[in-house]
Amino acid sequence: MSRQADRHRLPANPPDQKGVAEDPDGRLVLNLRVSKRMKPFVNRMRLRLKDLQLTDPDAAARLDQAREDMWSILKKKKIPRNIANQIIAETLDAAVNHSLESLRRTQNLKHLAQANSNLNRLIKHVEGLAQMVAKLPRSTKDELNKVTTGLNWRQFDTEIFAEFMHAILDVLSNASASRFAAEARSLIVESLRSSSDRVATKINRAGPPAIVELWDTIPAATRTQVESNLRASASVKKRSATGFLKHLVVLLNQHREKIGRGRHLAIESRYVQAVAAIWRCHGFGSQVGLAFDYLKGDKGKNVESRFQRFGRLALAAVGGLSGVSRWQVKKVKLRGKMSNKKPKRLKA
Repeated sequence: MSRQADRHRLPANPPDQKGVAEDPDGRLVLNLRVSKRMKPFVNRMRLRLKDLQLTDPDAAARLDQAREDMWSILKKKKIPRNIANQIIAETLDAAVNHSLESLRRTQNLKHLAQANSNLNRLIKHVEGLAQMVAKLPRSTKDELNKVTTGLNWRQFDTEIFAEFMHAILDVLSNASASRFAAEARSLIVESLRSSSDRVATKINRAGPPAIVELWDTIPAATRTQVESNLRASASVKKRSATGFLKHLVVLLNQHREKIGRGRHLAIESRYVQAVAAIWRCHGFGSQVGLAFDYLKGDKGKNVESRFQRFGRLALAAVGGLSGVSRWQVKKVKLRGKMSNKKPKRLKA
């Protein structure tokens, strides 16, 4: 069936500017049986074909026709009908789940922005703590240096970081009273120093030190990379407390997860990866690819491959308007090649 015919069966309701058409009657997306109240949980939700709204006869007919068109593609590859039905069902599940992808992206970008804001605050706290520790009496700094060298840095993670901060607080609580010790303790404990709410800043904390909470709320990728770097660093135990804190600031800035201002990756990329994984799971990974019409020239003209059409049909079946681009297929094929590479064995 031609692509024009496929387009003819697409839904009349286009998505909004964010890529998802929300229903004023209480559904999160027009063609899904999902309440708007579930919007905060879109990253946890994994939708299936059963979540598709099929009360509209046209929607049900569009789904049935898409199944037949998808079967016709797999039939040409001599795939048994029972396996083909499973591939089609899994692909339609992936297409329905893809309907929430733009909402997931919006939510993830908001979370990343907040996490980066927490990262900025954490860096300021650690920088200030390093400055205050450097001004403490020699005896207090010696105690802090013993704490630094005594921790299990080879297993550094959030728990070790929390243990380190609690140990610093213990040393500061036994140190002679000074403005620098008080300021250092404040930088570890207080999370609302920059708050404009004067009442909030006076609330006594009952939870873990604020600096530990900040550590746990920075971008996960940043925290993972910093922890990995510290575990691999043989010189950590040799650093003073001040030296370690300064080194930590460098690592936090170095592994900062940036929010791109340019064009983001197409939201269809995850869907294409899911469909490719389905084909590979059933032993047809070699069929994931592109197509060329060599009658149109020596180098061949780019045409829609069976894999691209198969993925597009599934999206159209559930009300999607997008397709599978050649660039997305190339990325999936490259990722497949990289994952299939065997690691080189070291010579004995």
